[in-house]
Amino acid sequence: MMEKHGAELLLQRMLSNTSATFREGQWEAIDAVVNQRRKLLVVQRTGWGKSAVYFIASKIFRDRGAGPTIIISPLLALMRNQVAAAERLGITAETLNSTNREEWQRISDKLLRGGVDCLLISPERLANQDFLETANTPVLGTTATANNRVVEDIRQQLGDIVIQRGTLARESLALDALVLGEQSSRLAWLATVIPQFSKSGIVYTLTTRDAELVAEWLRTNGISAFAYYSGVTCEGAEDSNTAREYLEQALLANKIKVLVATTALGMGFDKPDLGFVIHYQMPGSIVGYYQQVGRAGRAIDSAVGILLCGGEDRAIHKFFRESAFPAEAQIHEILNVLSENDGLTLRGIEQRTNLRYGQIEKALKLLVAENPSPVVYTEKLWRRTIVSFSPDHERINHLMNQRKNELADVESYITTKECKMQFLRRALDEPSAERCGKCSSCLQHPLLSPDIDSGLLHAANLFIKHADLPLNLNKQVASGAFTQYGFKGNLPAGLQGSTGRVLSRWGDSGWGKQVAQEKKTGRFSDELVEACAEMVRQRWNPHPEPTWVCCVPSLKHLDLVPDFARRLAAKLGLPFIDAIEKVVDNPPQKMQQNRFGDAANLLI
Repeated sequence: MMEKHGAELLLQRMLSNTSATFREGQWEAIDAVVNQRRKLLVVQRTGWGKSAVYFIASKIFRDRGAGPTIIISPLLALMRNQVAAAERLGITAETLNSTNREEWQRISDKLLRGGVDCLLISPERLANQDFLETANTPVLGTTATANNRVVEDIRQQLGDIVIQRGTLARESLALDALVLGEQSSRLAWLATVIPQFSKSGIVYTLTTRDAELVAEWLRTNGISAFAYYSGVTCEGAEDSNTAREYLEQALLANKIKVLVATTALGMGFDKPDLGFVIHYQMPGSIVGYYQQVGRAGRAIDSAVGILLCGGEDRAIHKFFRESAFPAEAQIHEILNVLSENDGLTLRGIEQRTNLRYGQIEKALKLLVAENPSPVVYTEKLWRRTIVSFSPDHERINHLMNQRKNELADVESYITTKECKMQFLRRALDEPSAERCGKCSSCLQHPLLSPDIDSGLLHAANLFIKHADLPLNLNKQVASGAFTQYGFKGNLPAGLQGSTGRVLSRWGDSGWGKQVAQEKKTGRFSDELVEACAEMVRQRWNPHPEPTWVCCVPSLKHLDLVPDFARRLAAKLGLPFIDAIEKVVDNPPQKMQQNRFGDAANLLI
């Protein structure tokens, strides 16, 4: 039986502080797991010390001769943070994640030899049967946010479970929300207010493109800002994992003013003196918002959380909802090709379907979770079983409506006159929640002026319209594509295209909306011609310089693109040469979802 005093000594060792004591609820959580061997869900605010609970519990179990602890963590930032915390307690921790595949065998061997105390894995690794056979194992779940619905879901899955809840109040955090529909308005506002903060902070965006856009804009205005997302790169970093770790450390050490991040920066990133969290677009749920804004003000007297709402937010969330579940047609396409073949790899399925690799992965994860399952993975191949498949439309519709309702709750938070912190706590089912006295609702005025400098607004508009993108062309062909030309692997050097340039993405806030509108009219304006010519001559400056202009025509819109190309050529002072003729009315290239389809659709 572990006593509180002994566990507290471990806490002091972990924190390198001989006077450290447990916060309210920490010892009770440890006792429930290690002495009573209960299943426990701990719902405590960010910064309360949930990691101390599960690491001290792990240390006690190991000292008793028990096996290793498996910690399931959804984010790399959390994994890195937790491995460092474990080392301070004398715990040997390892992690299996997508960035260290070359280490998996070494770590697995070390685990089997008993050399690993804690193994951190991603939720996806639970699909491995080795992680499922854990009978009679105490379970500890921790989160900063779980409303009654989430708690009930967990109870249904884990059975008899003890719930420990703490208060969600954040005494140091002042909250506000502003509706600034245009991206240019939000950019100008950010450039005005961020220099007013004495401490560093985080700006959250919904997309990686916006993370890059906002970070570049802030740097243009003399603010040290960098984008952070899954797949980010930076100078001197050998891979994305190294880049993300470098950026995390730079913010922790206050070497930069702000990280502009997607949700890739979230749980587990612990900077106690973070001064502000600003959302460039509204998050999808109150749960998500509380988790993110709760990064600010953990160990300082005053911090600010501002939620900005833009005109594009609802469209982005609609896309997220609709892509969350594989379409029924996609699932049947996969099942059909598996029925026609005696086992396929993911790449093999991709080659035989008009689906992206990620879409196939998502569909197979859904299918393999069915019981009984219509697919099975054996000998490194996916195979069809005799089990028929019928999608659970009722469940999918329920989850879709649930996400719509969650977004509606965020919209209510933005417009509410109720205390902002009280609203969040009530939405997360905290039974009693008093007013905070420091949010915009309690003070009855904005925390920061919503006024926007007209000069900055003009500059932001120009910046967005000049935020063109590189067009990186493939250097390789898909396996089996263009065999009649003898292509295999890399394209011949003389046929590899140079990096191009894109004026805008479809529907974006620069030129994208105008392009979409003018396509419907059948003619692109002279303003777009001027913008494209300016991009080529003033920002891109390709080398060698182009000597003529051509276009890929469409059999459906005969004049739209050729007319634009002729006017662009004239603006650039170059000849237009009608060098390409389209002879087959094949589907639009944009309808092809993978590189195999891209190639096949080009063949006559």
